[in-house]
Amino acid sequence: MGTKRVFNLGAGFYHQKDGTRTSVNSQIEKHDIALYAIDAFADLPLGNAKNKMALSAYTGFYNYNFGPNYLRNLGIMNVGSNDPNFIGDKAIAGAGNLQPMIGSGNIYYLQAGLLLPSNADKPKIRIQPFAAYTNKNFKALENSSSQFDVGANWFIDGHHAKLTTQYSTRPTYTSASAEPKSKGEFILQFQIYL
Repeated sequence: MGTKRVFNLGAGFYHQKDGTRTSVNSQIEKHDIALYAIDAFADLPLGNAKNKMALSAYTGFYNYNFGPNYLRNLGIMNVGSNDPNFIGDKAIAGAGNLQPMIGSGNIYYLQAGLLLPSNADKPKIRIQPFAAYTNKNFKALENSSSQFDVGANWFIDGHHAKLTTQYSTRPTYTSASAEPKSKGEFILQFQIYL
């Protein structure tokens, strides 16, 4: 929370023999799972130490192989359902806020936030505006997607409680060969640490 310099580098891998399977014409093929990642995190105090202002940044590159053209679509707390009367182009991910989230291919992620100076009148409340960029390049889709997030963390009593407000874009594909379109979503989340 803006009191010390922090810099971390990370790297990791995961391998599972015959971790996934595909079935084509009743023939089952086994595929190894191989995941590799590198990342970096920095938290750097800025300005006068009494203000406890800081710049935080995280970046990561992930190379995933779950087998040929593996693609998983996820939607956080998705309440969408298919409308049988819908006549437009349907997203291949499905209804609601589903999107291609993980699969064989590469993901690049970058996030940065600025912890604003502490307020003498309300020292237990801290605000951190942030922005993020994600690029996903999955083998099952001919075109990569770019996503953007912008929001703010509202820290209450350090990390004991946090309210996050965020606007995000997410890609929608109507076919594996289509250029992705972008849809927006607003996210509100609350976290308590005891």
